[in-house]
Amino acid sequence: MRILRTRRRVRFALPLATMMGAAIGAVTALLMAPTPGAPLRRKLVRRGGRVAGRVIGGGREVMEKCGSFLREQGNGAMAHLH
Repeated sequence: MRILRTRRRVRFALPLATMMGAAIGAVTALLMAPTPGAPLRRKLVRRGGRVAGRVIGGGREVMEKCGSFLREQGNGAMAHLH
């Protein structure tokens, strides 16, 4: 029983540790980057804006696909009822 609990903890902790390590590495890379502060911030804002645009666009696409799928499923269910 104790071994199972340990395995569960490891399965939870490993992805968390990986994400924490990646975040720490990213912050360290930004702090040690050769670009000075203001230009680096502008660059990050530009890239962040592009990434945000892609994420929002992808989210809209997923919502549209889910909506059409649910409408099709609803229409099919209604056809079976009649």
